[in-house]
Amino acid sequence: MKKSTGFSLIELLVVIAILGILASVAVTSYRNYIVRADRTEAQTVLVKIADAQEKYYLDNNRYADQTELASIFTVPTGTATKWAYAITRSNANQQFVATATRAEDTECSSMTIQSGNNLGTGSWNSDSSCN
Repeated sequence: MKKSTGFSLIELLVVIAILGILASVAVTSYRNYIVRADRTEAQTVLVKIADAQEKYYLDNNRYADQTELASIFTVPTGTATKWAYAITRSNANQQFVATATRAEDTECSSMTIQSGNNLGTGSWNSDSSCN
């Protein structure tokens, strides 16, 4: 009886199936990591917008609109294509809300940071799925 060398077709198919399962798990985990990183990046930009708003408030005794804020703060180029940022003011420009929206993120499509009634106080709003 002749001893066979090499792999049988069944052994090869089992190895390919195992590699396919491992690859699908790895790709899903990587996509989740990228989504979380994008959310963190948007939160960081919103905090920087709030910081720039507070600096503007100290100089002008009111919060800036989006055009005025652009003179002292520029959204980093990488995040500008992923998230859309908007700033609205209220209460005679004594309060602001900065919003980041992204339609592609179905679980966390919007995050906001807003000023409080007093200088230096504020709050952060987002869905629990945004974290």
